[in-house]
Amino acid sequence: MEHLFWDYQLYREGKRAREVAESAKTRATSVSEDVEELRERMDRLTLVCHAMWELIADRTQLTEEDLVRHIEVVDLRDGKLDGKVKSPPKLCPSCSRPSSARRTRCLYCGDELPESKGFERV
Repeated sequence: MEHLFWDYQLYREGKRAREVAESAKTRATSVSEDVEELRERMDRLTLVCHAMWELIADRTQLTEEDLVRHIEVVDLRDGKLDGKVKSPPKLCPSCSRPSSARRTRCLYCGDELPESKGFERV
């Protein structure tokens, strides 16, 4: 009788391990597909940026040095030269707590937050 219980326990553990492995495989496949989609989007954005820069450079007196300097200006708007564009947090007009620039309502008090302004020119 003890062997029967032990065999059943091993069967259940094996079944659970197979379920966990299958779930992990499904998630890994999904993540892999997401990564591939992001790569494709990044490639398209890179192409668009190159094309836009060529048009701007051809039709203006701007140089690559001008572009690099302005990239640094834009990068420093959040106070850090880190190669990222980050929107500063919104302050709730009701409770004065910071919220993500992507939110429309305050996480703390629920009041409506002011609209985020897009990219501002310097």
